[in-house]
Amino acid sequence: MDLKNKQKNIRSIGAADELITKLEENERTLKSKDKVPNKEDTQLVKSIYHAIELLKTNPFAGTTILHKNWPENLESLPNLFHIDLSQNWQMIYYVTGTKVTILSVIFEICNKKKYCELFGRQKEPNLFSRKTSFTTSAICS
Repeated sequence: MDLKNKQKNIRSIGAADELITKLEENERTLKSKDKVPNKEDTQLVKSIYHAIELLKTNPFAGTTILHKNWPENLESLPNLFHIDLSQNWQMIYYVTGTKVTILSVIFEICNKKKYCELFGRQKEPNLFSRKTSFTTSAICS
């Protein structure tokens, strides 16, 4: 698939959008009070922005999650990808589009505990379709 000539858009929705907004507001509030924002939150925001920039150039940059491992409530999605963020947080998104545009929809940014609630431990050691440096067991242990 030729991605060069397609317009690439990113959209955050639901829990992902709420988390991004909350982190940004918290950082602004602390800075306005001349306080130093939490280092972990600042790192997480930076890693989210970095992942978004990556998706602007390559919507398929994340690791594909095998369909057989999706929870039932995500069955209707066309595909599912995962990007590692700082501090063991995960960005989960899907890609859709038309002949002229590609839309990456970020619907979940979650910590290890929430990620494991979504996907759980699988009998298969590898949740992802291509080789990675970690397995579901490694993420959820």
